[in-house]
This record gives sequence, C-alpha cells and structure tokens, in this order.
Amino acid sequence: MIQLQNELPAYLAAPANNELGTVAEKLKHVLEMTGKAANETLDLTELIERRVEARMAGYRELRNHLEETLATKQGNREAVKRLLELQTWLDRVETEDRTTLNNLTQLHMAQSYHDLTGQLIQKVLPIVGDLETRLAGLIERFGHRPPAAAQNPDNPLTSPKMAGPLHESDQQRQNQGNVDSLLSQFGF
Repeated sequence: MIQLQNELPAYLAAPANNELGTVAEKLKHVLEMTGKAANETLDLTELIERRVEARMAGYRELRNHLEETLATKQGNREAVKRLLELQTWLDRVETEDRTTLNNLTQLHMAQSYHDLTGQLIQKVLPIVGDLETRLAGLIERFGHRPPAAAQNPDNPLTSPKMAGPLHESDQQRQNQGNVDSLLSQFGF
C-alpha cells in the first residue's frame, strides 16, 4: 500500500508519459477515428453499389437488344454465334456484379458492428472518466510522498519494504480500527 501511495502521484502527474489520466480521451479518439473510417467505408460502399446497379440496368437493356437481334438473325449462323457469345459474357458479368452487390451488403452489415461497439464505448466513457477523477481525488487526499531521505532503501526504519511488526511505540503503527476505517474509505 505504501509503494502504491508513493508511486501513483508521480504516475498521474505525468499523463503524457503514461496510459492513466487520459484513458477517456484516448477512447474518445478511437471512437472518433473508427467512426470516421466507418462512415467513409459506408459512403464508398454506397457509391459502388449505385455504380453496379446502374451497370446492371444497362445489362438488362443490352439483353433486350440481344434477344431482338437474335430473333432477326436466325438465318445467319455466324451472327447468331457471336450474339450467343456476347450473351454468355453478359450472363457471367451480371452474375459477378450480383456477387459484388451481395459482398457490399455483407460489408454494410459488418460495419454495423462499429455502431454497436461505438455505443458500448460511449457508455463506458463516463465510467472511465469517473474512475480517473475518483482515483485522482484519492491520490490528492492520501497520496503524499515522503521526503527523499525517508525513502532510503538501505535504512530498515524508513524503507517502504515491510520490515516485520512495528513496536508499540512506533508512530506508524496502526490498530485494526484505523485499518478498517481506511478500508471503508476505499469502499471495502
């Protein structure tokens, strides 16, 4: 407990050098960046969908022209052969574009996961911010650093390491009531 009390104030005093103290800000940043990426992905997906749908409308029109032309060219084997090859190619491209549209729909559904995680992060942000504030308050209240001379690890009387039971006359000695009081302040 003494080590925690000694190390936390310095840790929180330099938030640029550690992960604590800016957790809420980092989560907000992640939420903003992934939100931007998701929106950009969805915008591009919709643009591609519109292009593919327009192309597929063109395929239907082309298919109608092919069928009309095939009906008029039944006596010309070479023309019929070329038109049937074109129709086969058109079928293949149309099938590929249908697959592309299905893939884009799946992409839309996958991006909806971002919305759910974003909502979860939004709910967690106030909790993280509250924990940071409470921890900072605890450190302000209880987190004083002993003078440098008192932190001498070679001195068994001032070392933060446990050196065994304290004598009854030692000022640092606490009774069970003091310990219970401290723990209740922390919510234990």
